[in-house]
Amino acid sequence: MVVPNNEISTRLATMEDSRTVWSWRNESHTRLMSINSEPISWNDHQNWMRLIIKDKNIILLIAQKDLVDIGVVRFETNKKSTKLTVHINLNPIARSKGLSRNILLSSLKHVKGIRDYNDCTLSAQIKKINEPSIRLFKSLGFKQTKNASGLATYESKLSSIMGCN
Repeated sequence: MVVPNNEISTRLATMEDSRTVWSWRNESHTRLMSINSEPISWNDHQNWMRLIIKDKNIILLIAQKDLVDIGVVRFETNKKSTKLTVHINLNPIARSKGLSRNILLSSLKHVKGIRDYNDCTLSAQIKKINEPSIRLFKSLGFKQTKNASGLATYESKLSSIMGCN
């Protein structure tokens, strides 16, 4: 789908996105901000990507602007939970451009169109040193709910976020 200039679109990730997602994940700044900061091997990533794409409890989206891949957003849940865990990572060339809020909002709209998650709680675990991510989630109304050894958890209801864009 082509979108007007400056707008962000999202699409479901495919195996063709694997190398891009892997390279973003192994980039040094991403690793510094990730809970698991170790490099991921290509083979391990390929296996992970195959599982993620098939898993009905996980939605992996690629965000695009002007047909350029600018980020990846992953949503995870399980059948017994009303919690949807959010993970976001930007293409290194898309950082510090004010895109993350619109990437996340576009991704939330996409997810809402796939399944009825209105009553779910969104949750993000963020390293305390990751100030850009903390600002992102706070800008959407997420509140800190947990604080433990270098990590903070931020949560919000999906229904309250979708009313703020």
